[in-house]
Amino acid sequence: MALCFIPAAVLAVAVALPGAARAATLIPGDTVIMPGTTAASNPEVAGATLATQQLFWNSYPQPSLFIQGGVHEVSVQRSDVTGGTIISHTLTNWINTATDVMLIDGFSITGYAGFDTDVSYRTDLAGDRGPTTAERSADGDTLSFNFFQALNVGYLVQQVREDSFPVSILTDANSYEATGRMTIWGRIVGDTSTDPFSVSIGGVYVPSMATPIPLPASMLLLLGAVAGLVGFGRRARSA
Repeated sequence: MALCFIPAAVLAVAVALPGAARAATLIPGDTVIMPGTTAASNPEVAGATLATQQLFWNSYPQPSLFIQGGVHEVSVQRSDVTGGTIISHTLTNWINTATDVMLIDGFSITGYAGFDTDVSYRTDLAGDRGPTTAERSADGDTLSFNFFQALNVGYLVQQVREDSFPVSILTDANSYEATGRMTIWGRIVGDTSTDPFSVSIGGVYVPSMATPIPLPASMLLLLGAVAGLVGFGRRARSA
């Protein structure tokens, strides 16, 4: 997880902007301020849903009677505008049975090397806050999303429990596969101590390029016969 320094004035402007900006292009080695967007202002981020995942995670060491975690929801869509694969991530459905507050500072996903990525978060869908910045590793494989104002997960039902807006990653891929690895990091804040944590989960949907499906031998023979007949007909007409 790389550290990046954004001027405070720039961050203030970014937080104040309404959720109507277009997605930000994120290239390898770069860091961008995350824009909030909607399907109305940016139709590229909307499309038919192809697959979903609900990945449960727990920051508490196992085995334990306590749970401090939630569900990382992953949604794969086909963009109505570009035809590319959109992969969205939402941190939600919190469970906190301990007596400390959990703060979520960010998450990352591996598996994006070789793909173009435009990032944003959807303010027209359910959620409380989007990431402040996104960064991409120099090799392009890892995308990291940082909440400069952490998501707050209280330990009592009546306390604050903040969900993330869906984080949208628009790619130029034509398919997807469950080979990515996600890492969530944050802090457990008690009365007298603060303990950082990170949790890693495999099998996350990431973009891929579908390979052509080989034709069966019978179909290849049929196509060859048809091509031969077409060629014979052309030669007969020219004779």
